[in-house]
Amino acid sequence: MVENKGTHVIQQRGRHGGGIYRCTLANANALVAMCLEHDVPWLAKLVEELEAETRKVLPVSWLVPVLTEIRDNAAEPRRFRHVLFGAGPRLRDDPDMRPLARIEPAMQDELILACFKAKVPLETLRPETHLEVETAAALFETLSFLKPARDRLAAGVRFVDDSTYRGWEMLHTIRANKWKPEAKEENIIANHYCEFLNNWSRSEYAVERLEDL
Repeated sequence: MVENKGTHVIQQRGRHGGGIYRCTLANANALVAMCLEHDVPWLAKLVEELEAETRKVLPVSWLVPVLTEIRDNAAEPRRFRHVLFGAGPRLRDDPDMRPLARIEPAMQDELILACFKAKVPLETLRPETHLEVETAAALFETLSFLKPARDRLAAGVRFVDDSTYRGWEMLHTIRANKWKPEAKEENIIANHYCEFLNNWSRSEYAVERLEDL
């Protein structure tokens, strides 16, 4: 990482005041710690739980596109295949050894019944749909056509809502503190720390360059 040499500051704007801080990771980490302690202590507690979780932690949006493909009888259910058998090869030219995923009418019938019982209107199933965590977990555990996914993820799955999952991901990146040697400190703070703070704190944060007139 390329340290900032005093050319930038972290600017805080809040309803009840603000502040200007030296643009350092030390200050950015302190601001994140204050956010977790005072603004979202529940998130701090949940993150600790997720870090110790033995099950696979996944956002609700991991499952919803599969249900959409089943409902629509997609000709090439790529998301269904991904959930059942995992990700494909990393390189485009490498052979994909995963089985194909096929949608059967019985799957659609099962999905219709399951959504009716869960009071989830079929027409609302879209990639951006926000299912309740409990509903997503119940559908994943009970739909028979998802058994290969349950077998693959034998330790189990813990679903969290997408906003919380994104916050956990951002916080995990911040705490890992692994940055490229050429990454500039001010850019790291702007792109990672400020994004987290602007999503979860009661203030707005930005990295600003100091200018001479």
